[in-house]
Amino acid sequence: MEKKLSPHAAAAQAIRSELKKLGVKAKVTSERFSMGNAVTVYLEDINPAMMEAIKEITSKYQFGTFRAMEDYYDMNNIIQGLPQVKYVHISNRPSAAMKDKISQALLATKYPGFEKAGPFDASELVHNYFRNAQFWKEHLAA
Repeated sequence: MEKKLSPHAAAAQAIRSELKKLGVKAKVTSERFSMGNAVTVYLEDINPAMMEAIKEITSKYQFGTFRAMEDYYDMNNIIQGLPQVKYVHISNRPSAAMKDKISQALLATKYPGFEKAGPFDASELVHNYFRNAQFWKEHLAA
């Protein structure tokens, strides 16, 4: 007897497969909870341009959007024959090496105030520039 995957596990498997074809390493998990299900994609050191491609791929696996003003979930993206979930979350974090590389680039470019910034402010700047496409092009593209 063949084991049938749950919709959320099937969606996670399909996302994992598509990302693998792009050459993207990711941890993809799924979960089921009261009134819904979700897939979370964990990434590390992915540049902003690739993030856009990943968002485009994963968006088809989410069958709707939550409209907070009306407290309403709108099922506006149902695709027959495709395993879908209520929510798809993407987490892209910089590694310690990437944080260091960004810090070095900010110091080298004499970013105003970075060298004098406290730990919290410096960390916030690093995370902001990690998501900045222009900064990636100028300082992190290898």
